[in-house]
Amino acid sequence: MFTCLAFVAGVVACLVGGGILAAIWDMDWTKAESVSAISTSLGAIGTVGTLLFLIIQNRALRHEQKEQLKLIAFQRYQGHKESFVSLLKKLENQYRVTFIDPDELYRNIFPSNSFEFCTLKAFISDSSFLSEAVEIYKRITHNA
Repeated sequence: MFTCLAFVAGVVACLVGGGILAAIWDMDWTKAESVSAISTSLGAIGTVGTLLFLIIQNRALRHEQKEQLKLIAFQRYQGHKESFVSLLKKLENQYRVTFIDPDELYRNIFPSNSFEFCTLKAFISDSSFLSEAVEIYKRITHNA
């Protein structure tokens, strides 16, 4: 909204600064004041053109930044999940246990994680799942 208002204000300034004033006052184009009025108008038009260029460039950069943020979120999710599965494999080797479905276990511990969003905080809403995990932990540490 602000950029639209700035653009309109620039266009109005160009028109008032050069074209309209020259037409109203019937300037003599051979005098220095007339040349400076034209130069000022051309400078204002150049400023508005620069503003338009910057607005277009800003929009393109914002779009590119959104795409980069999506890619970063995906890479973070992928790395987090790979680390989780790697940890499960280490536990399987160390304690001679088997995790039947590591993907489901990951989804149960990190339900809000997806390709678009990844948090490192575990959230367990199902208390039976947590109780079962504690029992498995007790068995593992007792047998070790």
